Amino acid sequence: MKLDKIIGKVIALTKQVKPREPLNGSALMRQAFVGKSRRQYPLLGRMGLTWWITKVGLRICEDISEMAVAYDPRLQTADKEALCTKIESALVDNACDIKFFDMFVFITRAGSLFDARTQSNEYEFGRKLWNIIHKELQNIISDWLVLYPLSRINSPSFDLGYDGISLLSSKDEEIWKKLCTKYPDVSIWSPSTGRRKDDKDSGFMVGSATSWLACEIKGCETIARREAGFKMRMFLALLFSHLFPQHENLLDKSMGQTSSYSIQFPSEPSKVGYGQINAYIGTLLNPLIIDINIKLDILNSVLDWYCQLDSAPTDKRNRAIIGGHFTQYAICADDIDRFIHFFVALDALFGEQNRVEETIIKGIEKTFPSDKKWCKKAKYLYELRNSILHGGCSSIRNWKKLAAYRRWTNSDPVKDVGLVAMTALRMYFKLSRNSAL
Repeated sequence: MKLDKIIGKVIALTKQVKPREPLNGSALMRQAFVGKSRRQYPLLGRMGLTWWITKVGLRICEDISEMAVAYDPRLQTADKEALCTKIESALVDNACDIKFFDMFVFITRAGSLFDARTQSNEYEFGRKLWNIIHKELQNIISDWLVLYPLSRINSPSFDLGYDGISLLSSKDEEIWKKLCTKYPDVSIWSPSTGRRKDDKDSGFMVGSATSWLACEIKGCETIARREAGFKMRMFLALLFSHLFPQHENLLDKSMGQTSSYSIQFPSEPSKVGYGQINAYIGTLLNPLIIDINIKLDILNSVLDWYCQLDSAPTDKRNRAIIGGHFTQYAICADDIDRFIHFFVALDALFGEQNRVEETIIKGIEKTFPSDKKWCKKAKYLYELRNSILHGGCSSIRNWKKLAAYRRWTNSDPVKDVGLVAMTALRMYFKLSRNSAL
């Protein structure tokens, strides 16, 4: 990407920022306190201002964001919305800088922000403004520590070694002290309460967390949190699939609450402008009805699964990841939603185009090779899946064969599809080696 094209776009953007609303209604109003410095107005400091940016200007912002990523590949870990927001805020923050603009001229006489520039050389004006914008765009990229509370789960601290994922015990003072050196604001926060140490009445948690799921990741705030959420979902699906044989009521839900928010710490608070943020990440853990004590042998089994994932062919790797994600969605869901999500996981693990029923049933049979009942169970479960997806019944309770299925299996379709999906995920690479899956 040639720099001259970016500079030209930056100049064009300033021409689309207006001091008054255009008559054709083709602009959006912006209100903000403008100016980081007091170079032009030392007595006023920051001043409130209303301006309008045209719809053409918004498209130019998008163009600049795309061109900036092509110019600086480090910005690939930021989303377009964050980049566009930062481009606009860079204009706001430098609007009172006499090196760029005269705000009195802009307010009283100028037709656009461009007309209020204080430099006659357009290219030099655009180049200097781009340098400011570029620096601001770089500042949104940071190393992040994203934390999610694991209520009723007791675990030793454990570094998975993949995807930046680790489990952290709230009582492990040494590991939290180590994290403080990289993420400074961790030091003023309490892992036992999920709140700032100096403000015990504020915070996003209900109760306390004995363990935290952590992900260290690089990017802009929103992308980092989203990607961390994906990686956390995968890990929790694997953890639960390995815990499931010892805890049959792992999927039962209590009347308690669980968090859908994470807490996020940047490695350089001064660069991003804050030291921590609580933000929505989605429900990653269902409200457990029992306390879970995780032992190292379980964690090492999960680690071994990730090692196999790392060396797997691309097709097997993608199937395992998608199967893991939908397994986690099912764990947090209820009734018909849980059933469907578990079946999507089975489809991801075993399904093949134009042979979906055949390959899923075959995959279920291979998951339980010594139990011949699963051949018939699999056909019943697939029939229920079709009935739900194709309008045969609106709920599992309305399935006409439900009573017969329960009498014959002494079980329940949701329970059985959960058992097979979580077992298949846990054993996926072993099954792949032992068959043509």
